[in-house]
Amino acid sequence: MRLVVIGMVAMMATSATAQVSAAPPPPPIAVPSATRVPPPVFSPSPGDLRGLPVTSIMVRMMLGKRILWNGPLNIGGNGVARISVNEPVDRPDDCNASPENRAYRQIELSINSQTYRSGNMPEYRLSARYVRPGEGADCPMGTRTIAIDQGFSLDGRKSFLFEGDGGMQVQIMLQ
Repeated sequence: MRLVVIGMVAMMATSATAQVSAAPPPPPIAVPSATRVPPPVFSPSPGDLRGLPVTSIMVRMMLGKRILWNGPLNIGGNGVARISVNEPVDRPDDCNASPENRAYRQIELSINSQTYRSGNMPEYRLSARYVRPGEGADCPMGTRTIAIDQGFSLDGRKSFLFEGDGGMQVQIMLQ
């Protein structure tokens, strides 16, 4: 009886193989010839391609009457003038027991020079951010953030004042 079953399986496998190999191959796929497209032509920006001239400025970032950061920066070129401060904040002793309860204050300020094809766009972009720990319970969790993101141009003025929520101000003075 075993020989018959094995023989039937072998016979079924042989007939299945024969059916698969007997099928005709698929027709060839016609591929159209590729046409060459010329590379794109970019028109230069109206400004100097090396960026804006480097300019020295004084920057003061304040929250109310409290100065968060004050100092000189050079802006222009093709670069970014950036400062970043990340410092621990004193908390009650029992809050500092674990790393997730440690608190930090962050001050970030950057001024990017921008060159646009349209002459109506601002030359620079100010991005300022202040992050502090939350307030409240014995061991407050979370953070509170205030930010300013604003474009501006050096249009002959010697001083600029940008105001955000919560009394945040950024003053820029040309030197």
